Amino acid sequence: MNNNEITSPLMSKAWQCFFKVFMFVPLLMISFELDNDIWFLLNGGRYVMQNGFPFTEPFSIHEGMSFVMQQWLSAVIFWLCYSVFGKVCLLIVVALTFAAIIFILYRLCMLVSEGNFLVSFGVTVITAAYMSYFYRTRPYIFTVLILAVLIFALEKYARTKSVKWLILLPFLSVLLINLHASMWMMFFVLMLPFFVDAFKFRVLFVRGEGYSKLPLVVAAVISAAAGFINPCGIDAMTYLLRSYGHQEISKVVGEMYPPNIMTSVGIMIFSSFLVVVLIYCLYRKGETKLRYFLLTLGTAFLTLSNVRSYILFLLCATFPLAYYLKDLKQNEKQTEAKTKTESSKQKTRIILVSLICILLIGIIPIRMLKQDESAGLPECRHAVDFLLKNTDSEKVRLYTGYNDGDYAQYMGFKTYIDARAEVYCIENNGKADIMQEYYDMEMGNVNYRHVLAKYNFTHLLVNPGDILYIYLEDDDGYKKIYDDNVYKIFVPVT
Repeated sequence: MNNNEITSPLMSKAWQCFFKVFMFVPLLMISFELDNDIWFLLNGGRYVMQNGFPFTEPFSIHEGMSFVMQQWLSAVIFWLCYSVFGKVCLLIVVALTFAAIIFILYRLCMLVSEGNFLVSFGVTVITAAYMSYFYRTRPYIFTVLILAVLIFALEKYARTKSVKWLILLPFLSVLLINLHASMWMMFFVLMLPFFVDAFKFRVLFVRGEGYSKLPLVVAAVISAAAGFINPCGIDAMTYLLRSYGHQEISKVVGEMYPPNIMTSVGIMIFSSFLVVVLIYCLYRKGETKLRYFLLTLGTAFLTLSNVRSYILFLLCATFPLAYYLKDLKQNEKQTEAKTKTESSKQKTRIILVSLICILLIGIIPIRMLKQDESAGLPECRHAVDFLLKNTDSEKVRLYTGYNDGDYAQYMGFKTYIDARAEVYCIENNGKADIMQEYYDMEMGNVNYRHVLAKYNFTHLLVNPGDILYIYLEDDDGYKKIYDDNVYKIFVPVT
């Protein structure tokens, strides 16, 4: 137990054990289905293990495109887990990383609340419950864990002035650049509030805490240099600059949409914004820390830009609530009254702890094992299976839409496009703006016949969300060879 931990006589070891186990209950709320992106990750991990690092894009019909496999280490980890132990192992990795995030978030809350256990418990559980909605088999599971450790190390340094906590940063930088390069710059963005707060100043209600800046600068420089330890060098480090801000990506990729208050996700986001603002206004008691304010403001702005950033808001804007609420304590008279019956309830508490342990130890594996290998597979799998049985995959030039290319590529087909949206932007591939071309065709800005003629597709796999789903049905130049009431496959009439 933390020596500064705020407890009452009611907070016996049994109760503490109960609460600490219960804190991991949000693990039961995460999805135990595979995310659609897992297929291009598995495909990439398999390729690296068999052929080494690719520097030209190897999975699509487009030749000679420059390529940065910006999630290569995540892809390799996922592939090794899946190829050896199957889907269950992937889900175990998701659960373990989420459990680690919950633990670090709890320790962070305990740190900023100066040991207020109940406040730290409450903030951790609620934050983890919100996070669970967005937790999937994606590289983000490693990214959030790394950034959580980063914030904990920086907060430890700010409070203890001990530079030993900054030694972690270069190692975290190397991990992040290899696990999820497009998020590497966010590592330094989250360092900025701590650097600003290191200046001692006061302007109206804004006050810098003031602590040594040189160790932070040295740690940042070494961490930046450590970023070069990746297969693609500077191209991986600058990946973010070439991959975001594209209008066509923002309109095609759902997670890049700004939050809509008319949706369940939008309600979740805006309600949590409101809670953070209310607690800040009601409980900060005239003082806050500049770094907390900047972390909250910055990640809120990112979330308003795209839903994908909401998990960063949960990571950076909720732990400060434990700081604002740190002075909340249980009423002393109530505490004394309840203490009298403490011993008689000891057995009940032990039973409750045991039940929670059974839930965590038993239900999660049961939920994983109950699902067969087909659970979470994409809807297009039956159409892709049809192609596998009736074609030579090496001779097929396959048209797919944005969401279906991943699985088709994993099964051995070269496709027009897939969910790696930024790969198909000219800023990254140096050859053609295929993402813009696809978007223009889907929006009807260009004639679909011009695009199809350009690539000489042998087969076209379409779904109801694709403009070709309707057009090809009435086009005499194509005939339908497969229809499962969702997906259709067309071939050119020769």
